[in-house]
Amino acid sequence: MRVVLDANILVSFLLTSGPTISQIMTFWRQNKFTLLTTDEILTEIKQVLARFVAAKLIKEEAALALLTRLERDSQLIQSLAQVTASPDKKDNRYLAAAKDGQADYLVTGDKKHLLALKQFEGTKIISPKEFLID
Repeated sequence: MRVVLDANILVSFLLTSGPTISQIMTFWRQNKFTLLTTDEILTEIKQVLARFVAAKLIKEEAALALLTRLERDSQLIQSLAQVTASPDKKDNRYLAAAKDGQADYLVTGDKKHLLALKQFEGTKIISPKEFLID
């Protein structure tokens, strides 16, 4: 199974350690799915984490550990697709990653733009809770 996780999922893991997102991270650690990412997505995650570390909402060590794991244990894909399906330009990077990585799922908490699409180019767009059920 090939999965793209929105940055909001990864940051939420460090902020809340809620049971749903923690279970998704456990599944990743157990290699129950392949996490797909791109350079552009990694850059966004680094920027978001830096803001939360600066605001002292996330410990720097936790942010660095997550980034190291992402760089080591996710499959970096070369996303070349030009996607404009979302009105939020930043969301299109996730859709492009899903398309180019032939993802089965794009897991996100973005109700307004991404979840509203429900599917894109054969990739199901679902919430974290739906991912655990599906």
